[in-house]
Amino acid sequence: MSIKGRLFRTAVYAGGAAAAAYYFDPERGRSRRAMARDRLNAKLRRAERSAEARLRYAEGRVEGIVHTAASMPPEPPADDRMLADRIRSELGDRFPSDTAELTVVDGTVELRGQVGDEAAIGLLVADVKRVPGVARVENLLHTPGQPAPNKAEAQEASAAAAATE
Repeated sequence: MSIKGRLFRTAVYAGGAAAAAYYFDPERGRSRRAMARDRLNAKLRRAERSAEARLRYAEGRVEGIVHTAASMPPEPPADDRMLADRIRSELGDRFPSDTAELTVVDGTVELRGQVGDEAAIGLLVADVKRVPGVARVENLLHTPGQPAPNKAEAQEASAAAAATE
């Protein structure tokens, strides 16, 4: 055996003897053993509480994932008529059915008509896009006094033709 090995073994023995003398001292050994036992029990309790907290956290994460998966949007409607009904139903009073109309063809929603202002148009288009099953929204809405987006080009061509005559 090498000198390093002997020195290490001697240090281990000396450390063990010092620990034994410390804990089995006739005057204070009993209180030292009691404190060591209490500290060990405290560490075990803290480790148990920590493990329980990690378990509760993991359970909460799983519950959140399950909730997210359960609240996935419903299946898209079977046909365009059902999608139009769903849009009207989900928007309710927010859809200005007296001045605007919607048509659905292959999941593409076309909005036509007049709406009060530009902000209302943007809000209506955003609300329609959020309805499950809507593939695309074609916005042909306009404000009062403005030509419809699909008519503006035709009106400009008519005005240009009238000016050349």
